[in-house]
Amino acid sequence: MVLGSFSTTAMEEVAEAGSPGLQWLQLYIFRDRELTRSLITQAERVGFKAIVLTVDQPVIGPDSYKSASLPPHISFPDIGLSGPINKEKVRNLIDSSVTWEEVDWVKGLTKLPVVLKGILTAEDAVEAVRHGVQGIIVSNHGGRQLDGVLASVSGISFSLCATS
Repeated sequence: MVLGSFSTTAMEEVAEAGSPGLQWLQLYIFRDRELTRSLITQAERVGFKAIVLTVDQPVIGPDSYKSASLPPHISFPDIGLSGPINKEKVRNLIDSSVTWEEVDWVKGLTKLPVVLKGILTAEDAVEAVRHGVQGIIVSNHGGRQLDGVLASVSGISFSLCATS
């Protein structure tokens, strides 16, 4: 199971529930690098088994929520965000200038495997291997956020051929 950074249930609570499967943390690079670092540390502490770094959506798309604000009872405990939460508040948390240097930085913060989510091209798959990530997830974020990009199914064959 991959728990999102913006989960409404805390990592610790998920870990304590004792799911029989592997638990991985989906992570964005936040503008506040200390927040990014603390989420990785927390994932290690509660026994998560990998970091899934999202690289395909550095900003939230214009139609990501049907309304401007989430209901007031919604909170994102692991990132310390509670209501009222609007799209702009969330958008301002995520760093939109992520580069391969940030991938290396994340790898340097943890002994956990790092998996990149959002690889769609052969070039990026090869670059991911070059940077020593332990896995890739071929994804276009479901098209909901990035509706003008390559279909995930097309990216799979490119990525497989490039990394074989």
